[in-house]
Amino acid sequence: MYLCKGKINIETNEMAHQSMSNNYSTQFICAMFFCVFSTSAIAQNWSYPTESIQRLPYEYGMGTEEAPYVITNAQQLADLSWYVNNGTTYENSFFKLGNDIDLNPSVTFNPDFTITSADGKEPQQWIPIGFGKSGQKFAGNFDGAGHKIYGLYPKTVVGERYYNYAATGSNDPFYACGLFGVVLNSKISNLTIENSFIKIEAASLTENVFEANYIHIGMIAAAMNGGDMYNCTNNGHILVEKTNSSMTGGLVGFAQSWGNSPFNINNCENNGNLTYRGVPENEYYNTNVLGGIAGILQADNVSHLLNTGTIKNEQVVTDGHYGSANSCGGVMYECRADRISYITNKGEIYNGSGLFASCTADSLTNSYNTGVVTNGCGIAHTAYLNVMKECYNNGNIQANDEYSDYIAGLIEKLMYGNYYVTLPDYYMEKCWNTGAVKHANGYAAGLVAQFKRHLYDDKETDWVLKECFNIGSVTSDGAGSNVGGLTIWGPMKIYDCYNAGKLSADITYALCCTVKEIDRCFNYEAKKYRYETDGMGLYNKFDCLFDDYYNATVNKIYYLSSDEDSESTNDKYGMGTAMTSTDFANGHVLALLREGVQDSPWYQDINDRYPKLNDADNNASSISDVTVDKSALTGRIFNLQGHYVGSDLNALPTGIYILNGKKILVR
Repeated sequence: MYLCKGKINIETNEMAHQSMSNNYSTQFICAMFFCVFSTSAIAQNWSYPTESIQRLPYEYGMGTEEAPYVITNAQQLADLSWYVNNGTTYENSFFKLGNDIDLNPSVTFNPDFTITSADGKEPQQWIPIGFGKSGQKFAGNFDGAGHKIYGLYPKTVVGERYYNYAATGSNDPFYACGLFGVVLNSKISNLTIENSFIKIEAASLTENVFEANYIHIGMIAAAMNGGDMYNCTNNGHILVEKTNSSMTGGLVGFAQSWGNSPFNINNCENNGNLTYRGVPENEYYNTNVLGGIAGILQADNVSHLLNTGTIKNEQVVTDGHYGSANSCGGVMYECRADRISYITNKGEIYNGSGLFASCTADSLTNSYNTGVVTNGCGIAHTAYLNVMKECYNNGNIQANDEYSDYIAGLIEKLMYGNYYVTLPDYYMEKCWNTGAVKHANGYAAGLVAQFKRHLYDDKETDWVLKECFNIGSVTSDGAGSNVGGLTIWGPMKIYDCYNAGKLSADITYALCCTVKEIDRCFNYEAKKYRYETDGMGLYNKFDCLFDDYYNATVNKIYYLSSDEDSESTNDKYGMGTAMTSTDFANGHVLALLREGVQDSPWYQDINDRYPKLNDADNNASSISDVTVDKSALTGRIFNLQGHYVGSDLNALPTGIYILNGKKILVR
C-alpha cells in the first residue's frame, strides 16, 4: 500500500520516446522518503503491449541514482520491455524494484524441466527487455533492491549480433532470451530470479541465423556490453534442445568489456540446472556451450562467483558432428579477464570442467571445485595464465571410454597467459587435489596433465611448480596409458611438492615425467622401480618418480620404499632416495626437507604419517626448530609413537620428538 506517489502526464507516444530516458515533467512528486510498499510478491494480470501506450513503466521516481524509477508490479515491468523494444534506451537512467514480482503465480517450474500449472493453463511468456536491434537496447541501470522476480518464462526473440551492438552497418541476426535481451553499459544488481524456466527447441527457431553461437541465453540477460553485474542470483532452470549453436549462462549468455566501458561481475550465484541435449540439426554450426554463471565472458575483473546447479551438455555425438567434449563449465564455458579470483563450483558437471572449459587471465587465485566432474577437469580444460595460486579440487574427476583427452584434478593444459610477452617465470603455487581422478581410456594427472608455452608449442617451459600436492588416487584403465601424481608433461622446476595419492596405470610418474630441476619433494606411495631393457642399453620405465628426459638436477627427493631399505639412492632411474614409513613418520624426512631453508613451508603434526605443507594441508603445526642450546632443554624425551628414547637431545638423530609435553624438531 502506497502512502503517496507521483503523477506524471505524457501527451504522445513520440514524446515518451524522446523524454522517458532522461527527464519527465511532473505535476508533483510527494516526499518519496515516506513511501512504503510491500515486500511480498505482487501477483497481477499483465500483458505485453501490442499497440502504443502512454502509461508509465514505473510507479514513481525521477530516474536519477538518488531517486530511481520504482517498478512495483508485473505490468510496469512488461511496459518497460515494450518501451525499450520500441526505441527508448533509458541511457543513464536508474530503475529499482519496489516489490517481489510474480509473472506466473499459478505455475511451478521444476528442476527436472517439467512444468506444473495449478490452473492447467500454459505459462505466460515474457518478452525480453531489449531485442538488440538498432535502438532496442537497455542502457539504464537496474537495481533489484534485494527483491525477487518469480515465474520468468522468456520467449526467444531475434536481435542483433553482439559485436554490432553499437556499430553501424548490417544487423547480423541472432536470438536472445532472458529477462533482458541486450544490455549496454548498464549495472544490474541485487536481483534474484526464482521459480523460472527457459526452454528452447530448435524447431521453434525459424529465422535464418545459422551463425556461430547464434543463440544468446541468460536468465537475467542474454548479452551485456560493458557495465557491471553484482549481487545477483539465479534459481531458475534452462533447457536447450537440438539447436545448432548456442551460448548459455545461468545469469548471462555473453558479456564483454566494450570501448571505454569495462565489464565486471562479482558476488553472483547460480543454483539452477542447465542442460543441452539432442542432436543438432546442422552438422557445421553445432557448438553449444554452457556455464553456470555465463556462457562466454570477457571482462576486467571476475570474482566471488558460485555455482551449485547441475550443468550438463548431453549433445549426442554422431557421424558428421563435432561432439560435446569440453563444452561446458560449472561457472563459465569461457572466461577472459585481467584477474579471476574466488570462483567456486559445487554442482555436478557433465562434458565439461568444474569452473571453466577455458580461461585466460594474468592470475587465477583462491578458486576451487567440489562437484563431481565427468569428461573434464576440476578447474579448467585449458588455462592461459601467468600465476595460479591457492586453487584446489576436492571433487571426483572421471572420464568414460569415449573421452580421448587427458584429465586432471585441476587443469589439462596450463599455458602462458600472454605468449607474446615472456616473463621470467610462470608460477603455480599452493594448489592441490584431494579428489579421485579416474580415466577409463586415457592419460590422467593429479594436478596438471600438461604444462606448455602455448597450445601448439613443445613442452619446454618456464613454469615453476611449488608448494603443491596431490593426495587423491590417479588411475587409468586404458592400455599404454600414463598417469602422474602431480603432472605428466611437467614444469621445468618443481620445489616443495609431494604426492601421496595411489597411482595405477601401465606407466606411472609419482611426481612428473619431464622436469629440469626438482628439489625438496617426495612421493608417499610404496613403489618399486620397474623397467625393461632392449638389450642395447636403452630402457623403458614403468614406475618412477620422474623421467630423466632433461637430465634433471635432483636434490632432496624421497620416496616411500616398498622394501623398507632406508636411504638407498636411485637418482639415475628417476627415483630419488628410498625412505621407510618410520623415516616419514618420525620426522626424519621433515628434517631433511627443512634443512638449510629459511621459512620452510614444511611441518608435521604428531599423528601425521608424512610431512605436510603450511596453508594447504589445513593449519600449520606448532613444531618449532630448536635454536637454543640443547643442553638447556632437559627432561625425558619421547618419539612420536610415545616411546621413551632418552634424555640427551645431542645423542638423538634428526627428527621430531616430544619434550616436556611439546613437540620439537631436532636438526
